[in-house]
Amino acid sequence: MGLATAVYGRIERGYMTPSLLSLMRLCAVLELDANALLGFTSSTPLPWLVSEPAPAHARPAVSRLRPLLQRLPRQQVLALANLADCMLPTPETRDPGEPQGTEDS
Repeated sequence: MGLATAVYGRIERGYMTPSLLSLMRLCAVLELDANALLGFTSSTPLPWLVSEPAPAHARPAVSRLRPLLQRLPRQQVLALANLADCMLPTPETRDPGEPQGTEDS
C-alpha cells in the first residue's frame, strides 16, 4: 500500500490522520466504505450528503447555476459565495421602493 509500518501504527493509535489518498487505499484494501472507517455508521445519511430537491417555484437562473456550482472546486464556490454576498444590498444602500426577492435573472 505504500505506507511504512510505523505509519500504520500511528494511524491505528490515533496519533496520525491518514491523507485522503491513504484513506482511499485503506478502504480499497479493507473493502470498507470510508464512512465505516471514519465512524459514520448511522443508517440515515449525514445531513450534508443529502441534496434537497429544488422547490417547484425555484428561479430559473438559480436552477441553471446549481449544476455549474457542483462542478467547481470548493475554493471557487466559496469565492462566488463571497461575491454574491457583496452584491446583496445592505439596509443602508437598499432602495426603499425596491421589492425584495422578486427579480428573476
